[in-house]
Amino acid sequence: MSHTGGKKILRVEKKLKQSIRAALIPHGDRVYAGHARYAALRYFKKNTKEIIYLATLHNANSSDTTYILHRDKGFRLGKHGFVKTKIHEHSFDWVHDELMDMFPSAKILALGPNKGVKNLDVWIVHYLNTHKNCIFIATVDLIHYGKKFNNLHYLRYPQQIDKVKKEEELIKALVNPTINLQHVEQIIHDDQNLVDGPKTLRIFMEVMKKMHYKGRVTDYYDSHGNSDLISRYTIDTHPVRQLVSYVSIVYGSKKIDELLPIDILLALGYLKSIILRNIQGGHGRIPLPSWSPLYQKKNGIFMGTSYLGNTNCSYGNFEQENTMYTTTASKIKSASSKCTEDAKNRWKIPYNAQNINQLSYKVEFLDPLPWKSYPGHLAPKKFKNDGQHGIYLELPSGRSATYLPSVFRDNPKWSITKMMNQLTKKAGGYKNEWKRGIFKIYETTSYTWNPQSKTIYIYPPPLIRYSTKSKKYSIRKKYHKKNKTRKK
Repeated sequence: MSHTGGKKILRVEKKLKQSIRAALIPHGDRVYAGHARYAALRYFKKNTKEIIYLATLHNANSSDTTYILHRDKGFRLGKHGFVKTKIHEHSFDWVHDELMDMFPSAKILALGPNKGVKNLDVWIVHYLNTHKNCIFIATVDLIHYGKKFNNLHYLRYPQQIDKVKKEEELIKALVNPTINLQHVEQIIHDDQNLVDGPKTLRIFMEVMKKMHYKGRVTDYYDSHGNSDLISRYTIDTHPVRQLVSYVSIVYGSKKIDELLPIDILLALGYLKSIILRNIQGGHGRIPLPSWSPLYQKKNGIFMGTSYLGNTNCSYGNFEQENTMYTTTASKIKSASSKCTEDAKNRWKIPYNAQNINQLSYKVEFLDPLPWKSYPGHLAPKKFKNDGQHGIYLELPSGRSATYLPSVFRDNPKWSITKMMNQLTKKAGGYKNEWKRGIFKIYETTSYTWNPQSKTIYIYPPPLIRYSTKSKKYSIRKKYHKKNKTRKK
């Protein structure tokens, strides 16, 4: 089994689109929450005919009422007890244009559930079951923190770390394949600062449970870091005075465990967060949220950085290399923690406040085991320097070393003999010792954030680009040749 780069992600996303019928999205201003919404809405089918939108009422009263905030002509309700209103609710108004842009032929019904509303979930389930081209979207934001929200002391320093920890259990409950409504309810009850729109969330999860739908996070960040794509997923250990947190989760009939762009962004953001913390002299253990599928994967990884095209960190953990690092998430944490020392001592290009935002950040996923294994002397026959395969060499002494595929892309004219001697030297062996060892061939998928183009490049291609202006992804077929680093 091997990775197929951007094509792998495209296949997974196609699989998602075949089953997704519902989504939980934030409702902040487009500048802040637009990326999160698009990361969920893009998974719905383009032939969507109707949308039920469940807003969060910010001026709800105690009546047992569901308000109709908006209803397109042609949206047939059937039997209902909803009440028309002229209330303008920003949790729908701020999103309406985006829905029309993405689903121009769909009819929209926006509802606002009041406190104490009953049986709304039953009506929505019936409508979804009888209208197969209808989708269901609900909107809530997570933690609001700061003087503006009258809870300046709610988050402890470092605030972004505390925020992730406080929200972690709730998000885990929302994506648990077996939805436990009592558990979700208890979490919301115990911390009333967690959710802006608890009633909306309760109704949405009741519908998801009755529909037997399963959730998958497609985006997660807060309003503090918004200067570029990677900064959204970077935790700042400087004091934060104000933030609003956003999560997007899609729901459908199938459970999807394969990696999505959010998982790559979290890994790259984690690496930058570790480096930033070390530069700032901050404290606190940087979290990698436990709801991420990275905790269910076991692939080996390499984390790396480069500055102005020159590598200044390349550190990894192989699958089953150490029982302490069995999951891909634990390997990401371990390798990232070594990068500051690796940059300073091995590559002699240390991190500092001046170059932190000019670095390229990379995470490279290795094929899951087993890898093809051969006697060392067969390397000239079995290994091809095609830039798509890596090689792992183990000498008779037990010492080992590896070259990632990127090394061969940067050195296409290497002979296999020269490459094996170089690799043997890297492992601490003597010339031609590789002939008595064994070697393994593997493939990888690498994701590199380029600070100049503000793009994540994927190898093997195609690569996916995100436009901060249009809030949309696009696909390019060729690998960006300028995105090169020195040999690892």
